[in-house]
Parts: sequence; structure tokens; C-alpha cells
Amino acid sequence: MNRAFATLVALIATVIVLTGAVAFTAPALAQTTGPADVTLNELDGSGTDGDPYIVTTTSELQAIENDTTAHYRLDNDIDASATAQWNDGKGFDPIGSFSGSFDGDGNEISDLYIDRPSTNNVGLFGRTKSSGSISNVHLENVSIEGRNIVGALVGRNQGTIAGSSATGNVTGRNRVGGLIGKMGSNTVSNSYADVTVEG
Repeated sequence: MNRAFATLVALIATVIVLTGAVAFTAPALAQTTGPADVTLNELDGSGTDGDPYIVTTTSELQAIENDTTAHYRLDNDIDASATAQWNDGKGFDPIGSFSGSFDGDGNEISDLYIDRPSTNNVGLFGRTKSSGSISNVHLENVSIEGRNIVGALVGRNQGTIAGSSATGNVTGRNRVGGLIGKMGSNTVSNSYADVTVEG
């Protein structure tokens, strides 16, 4: 009887030790908190007008902020729904002071998420300068919130926009628009927004 009891105790102790070891060494669940680290030299192209950087993922789209004077072309549709988990729930970080060119090549960026209610100049591009050019890109089902000067594609636009569109929801306080929050002196052509705007 004592021998059987000792065997049972040893078995229970082994199970406890093994369970503890497994619990201790189990890997944590992966959690996306921001874009993958991307450097522009990892992208195809050289960033010139004749040889633009080629963008294929949401993280590469975010990497445009590393050189806002270069030239870019979107090579495929992008599902940007993962941006809802980026930056502690703030989402995509608007690309600021863009003076290069971005050609969407007719492709679509879907489910872009930005939640920055205390930030001005909010959109996929927070601000474009007079030499900035955005063309042929379509934003589908955006969810974007900023403070003042908020738009799906550009918050404050001083550049040129052509052949582009947006759908979804855009929210802010003042100067809130579907495609553009505030328009400067340059032109917009063949572009539209079918967006619910609050602000």
C-alpha cells in the first residue's frame, strides 16, 4: 500500500513538473502592434521618376514616410485591415509633407484604419506640398478619424490629385472632407469620394 502510494505521489509530481515546464516555455501569441520594419533599399526601384520604388504591402506603404520626396508606384491591391491593430489602436501613421509622386496604377487600398482624434492633417497622406502628385489610387472602406483637416486620401492638399477615389467613413471637427480635408491652390481631376463625413 505504501509502495503504491509512493508511486502515485511520484507520478503526480512528474505531471506537475512537466506541466510547469510546458507552461513556462510556451511561446507568447504573436500580436501585431505596428508595421514591419521596411527600409526603402529593400523595395524594387530606385525612387526616381523613371524608376519609382515599387510598393506591394501596407508596411511598404508606411515606409514612404522615410523619403517623402521620392517617387512610388503601387504594384497591386493592398488589404490594409491589419492597420486597425497598429500603434496601440491608432492605426496607420499619416504620411506627412509629401512632395514626391505616388502612382496607384489603378490599384485599390482597402480597409485603411486611422484613429487619431487629437491630430491635425490626417489621411493616407497627411499633407502634400505643391510639387506632390497622387494619381490612380482607390481607397475602399476607409475608417479615418482626425481632429482638423481630415480626408481619406489627403488631409491638407497643396499638390495635384488625379484619377483617384475613396469610400468609407471620415470623421473630424473642422475642414473634413471625403477625399481631401483642405484644398490648396493646385488641381484635382477625375476624382471622387463616396464617403460618410462627420465634422
